Amino acid sequence: DFQNTNLLPNFGARARHFNYMEVEDVYYYRVPTPLTELFYKTAFEQGQLADSFFTVNTTPRFNFSVAYKGMRSLGQYQHILTSTGNFRFTTNYKTKNNRYNMRAHIVMQDLL
Repeated sequence: DFQNTNLLPNFGARARHFNYMEVEDVYYYRVPTPLTELFYKTAFEQGQLADSFFTVNTTPRFNFSVAYKGMRSLGQYQHILTSTGNFRFTTNYKTKNNRYNMRAHIVMQDLL
């Protein structure tokens, strides 16, 4: 991302931050038909990556989505295990006159 270039160093443990979801990584949807995405990949040295996503508009004004992304890899050395899991739920609602719009999300993350 060339728009948000930070020239100063970041503080804290950032080693496993590549799979951590920030507020900017959460999207809200409006779909005419239900949408499902499934992804699975076997990775380097006994590793797996799975990603599932589902979104639906129950009414033209209300949408929700559920997603889970999980990764696990043993690595090449002893005691090198990476295991992450990201669960997210989003919802958005518009009133009939479009005066109010509500968006909410919850993200539960497990970085090991």
